[in-house]
Amino acid sequence: MSNSPQAWRERLGLGLLAGGALTLYLCADSFTLAQQVLLGGGLALGLAILLRRRWFTLVGPVLLHDMVRTARRSRFALYRLYAYFVLVLLAFFFAIWYGSMRSGAIPTTRETASFAQGFFYSFLGLQVVAVCVLAPGYLAGVITEEKESRTLEYLLATDLRNREIVLGKLGARLANLMLMLLTGLPIVSLIELMGGVEPLLVMAGFAVAAATALGLGGISVVTSVYARKTRTALVLTYLTMVVYLMLSLASMYLYSVIGSVTWSLGPITLSGGELLDTFTAGNPFLQMLRVAMDFGRGARMAQSVLLRLRDYALFHGVVGAVCVAWAVLRLRAVFLRQADQAPARIAGRMRGFLRPKIGSHPMIWKEVFVEDGLRLGRLGKILLAVFIAASFLSLYSFVTIYSPRGAAWQTPYVISIWSQSIGGVVACLLLLGVAVRAATSLIGERDRQTLDGLLAAPLKPAAILFGKWLGSVLGVRLGWLWLGVIWAMGYWFGVWHVAVVPVLVAAWLVYAAFLATVGLWFSLVSRTSLRATVYTLGSALVMATLFLAPLDSLFPPNDPAAQAWARWLYQFQLGLSPPAALGYLLPFPRPGFEIWHKDAGQFGAALFGLAVWLLATAGLWCWINVRFRKRTNR
Repeated sequence: MSNSPQAWRERLGLGLLAGGALTLYLCADSFTLAQQVLLGGGLALGLAILLRRRWFTLVGPVLLHDMVRTARRSRFALYRLYAYFVLVLLAFFFAIWYGSMRSGAIPTTRETASFAQGFFYSFLGLQVVAVCVLAPGYLAGVITEEKESRTLEYLLATDLRNREIVLGKLGARLANLMLMLLTGLPIVSLIELMGGVEPLLVMAGFAVAAATALGLGGISVVTSVYARKTRTALVLTYLTMVVYLMLSLASMYLYSVIGSVTWSLGPITLSGGELLDTFTAGNPFLQMLRVAMDFGRGARMAQSVLLRLRDYALFHGVVGAVCVAWAVLRLRAVFLRQADQAPARIAGRMRGFLRPKIGSHPMIWKEVFVEDGLRLGRLGKILLAVFIAASFLSLYSFVTIYSPRGAAWQTPYVISIWSQSIGGVVACLLLLGVAVRAATSLIGERDRQTLDGLLAAPLKPAAILFGKWLGSVLGVRLGWLWLGVIWAMGYWFGVWHVAVVPVLVAAWLVYAAFLATVGLWFSLVSRTSLRATVYTLGSALVMATLFLAPLDSLFPPNDPAAQAWARWLYQFQLGLSPPAALGYLLPFPRPGFEIWHKDAGQFGAALFGLAVWLLATAGLWCWINVRFRKRTNR
């Protein structure tokens, strides 16, 4: 820690600004709105003076360098694709709404306002899901990419401070991500002309997405500081997000069971409801549900949205600020510790058991038995243990929520529903792990400057690609035990057919094969691991959600023949969606269990979807082989 006069001036100025901001927040109720605006402007002016006189440098040259570099890349095509997606979504909703109206009828003002509200809420939910899926992939490599390319030590050797490096690189990527989110703002703003959507709701919706990105950005930069590889930081970020969502839902359920509890700590009194609201304030789906409940009770929509948005933004702002501050404080210390300590290797006495002989397939031996896996660290292992325990403990909530027809049906029915839903979630998470591993496989070799060595070896291009592909699929093999126990419980204690578990295993392997092939493709054609990871995750998101769009709603509602075709079409749509197939269509009941109303058409639709993805894998694999030979001149 520096004791120079400049460092003490920075600490003094920041301390005064932080104290003023804290005083303004705590005493906000005693000031009028004009006084709050005046004091806030004074704080902003003080920060501007510090920056102007160079008593304090917040981001430094790293921000400008990264923003210029990202602006010169051909990534703006993604923004156009996002805008086209919003337009197609709007046209799709309009076609469904117009088809459900009476023929020749002129829509009333109330009907158009209802359509605008439905589209806006659907778009808002989809945007939040997209941020939760894409933001970690875009932000988790803030520091790890510099580690993998071995350029972080050069940044640390300069006179740049930790905050200039962390805030500069994180700020450039956050600005780029916000620009993509704002691409859909003009299109969504046109919905206001139809009524039913206030301008405040539009701004609040984008503020929710921005707050979510800020919170996930803070978590991503912390995991990026502690992780050695981008995929490890990415998995840790996703794991933290999923564990928080599960714990927030579990706390809601626990509160409904045990009721409110009050603690008295001297003059401070805390209630369980207040702690619950504070802890669950960062869950976007719970906040949307609370807004809907407030509106159902007769509350004003704008007032409820502002209240929930304030809590949501405060939660993610605090999480993001604390995580970024911790990353700034620990950047150099963690890097020096990782540089001094080599990664742990397999002990000699275990090497013979875990590593067989090389044999005639050295690339497979390297990728499956030698390539480093995920090193989650202590926190990551704790989060993973909590997630696994929560997946099994959730069975109790399924028992209390579902009420079957008779007591004799209770145990098999509930366990089957639990194994079907939780198994689908775990299977999709493992598929994401396969996709991330494949997206960084070839680029990782290039960043470590070992790809030339592989190309110089007497290995065929197909052998190199197959080793990378197989290593990606088998990279999550420890998670198979977790998933296998869940699916086995669905069979042994449930009502599943004897062939369900083998079919589920085969389906997971088909989806994993396709995602591994997609990840290899983007790893081959992309310049950085960030691009490859984002493109692969975006493809997985499209693969999971595109076929869930209810195209059957486009058929005339009063035509029985058209509705029969619509139901047939929607079944095959669901069969092409991996979450729907793994969690709903493929778990087929045993004969005699009429408690499940399923037909053979649903199972056949899922098998048809597997055949389509298998053919797509084969075609993409041939394309990758040709492209790899051209790029490597082999």
